[in-house]
Amino acid sequence: MTQTCPLCHNDQSQLFETAQDAGQRLEYRLCNRCGMVFQGSDWKKDQLNQFYANDYRKLVEGEDQVSEKNRAIEETRASLLVGWLKAQGVGRVRRHMDVGASTGALIHRTQREFGAQVLGVELSNSHRAFAERRGLPMLPSLDALEASGSERFDLISLIHVLEHLPDPVGSLAGLRERWLTADGVFLLEVPNLYVHNSYEIAHLHAFSQHTLSETLRLAGYRIDALRVHGQPRSNVLDLYITVLARPTGASTDKTVRPEGRVRLKRRLGMARRRLLERLMPGQAWLPFPTLPADEAE
Repeated sequence: MTQTCPLCHNDQSQLFETAQDAGQRLEYRLCNRCGMVFQGSDWKKDQLNQFYANDYRKLVEGEDQVSEKNRAIEETRASLLVGWLKAQGVGRVRRHMDVGASTGALIHRTQREFGAQVLGVELSNSHRAFAERRGLPMLPSLDALEASGSERFDLISLIHVLEHLPDPVGSLAGLRERWLTADGVFLLEVPNLYVHNSYEIAHLHAFSQHTLSETLRLAGYRIDALRVHGQPRSNVLDLYITVLARPTGASTDKTVRPEGRVRLKRRLGMARRRLLERLMPGQAWLPFPTLPADEAE
């Protein structure tokens, strides 16, 4: 077990909460210095790569196949994300890389909406193969991208991926330094600690708006826009945090600004969620999206 904070690297933490997922007991820690919440598991890079390539989908979805339900969610989310990009003034995308691209829903959408050259990076063999059958260019890892000699991208996205990465600051900094153009934009979405259940076997971190903002700042980004929302699953629960950021270069201020009252915020947020689920069940949880007709096989 490791108890080193992935944000401020402090080695002093305390038990925050425990959960059960996929038949395993998960322990989440609270950093005593900065308030980051993280899983106390010591995943190694090779273990994670193997897990996501062959085992993750089987464990969380019951089979290593592309389900219509998840495709519908991904396609709906992709449409919402592209709409939000446009609303934030992103009117042109030349080259887009989506890390954790799954079935390629988002790059397919930016290819269609912006005429972008696109690339997906996806560890899951089954989902990468599905995207390739759609005619989308895919790679199995960032190491393979490095070997390809690719040019930089003016849009990089990580949608429900950052919480899976052992070193969130280092991963974001590496993408900025190696793959994002100087005038490019970064699109990011994660579960919201104070409303989302958050705890899953592969969720190594649980971000709040504050810890996500600090992660981006330390990685050399400034936030242009941030929204909390529940789409496409809820009209009233702020399940997700979506951020549009731009590169600023390596931060000279490495001091992490701490977040206080994390336990209280979690308790109040989850209590509010339970109340809304009871009082507004039809708005708290929307029916699962259906696959758009133009995306059906």
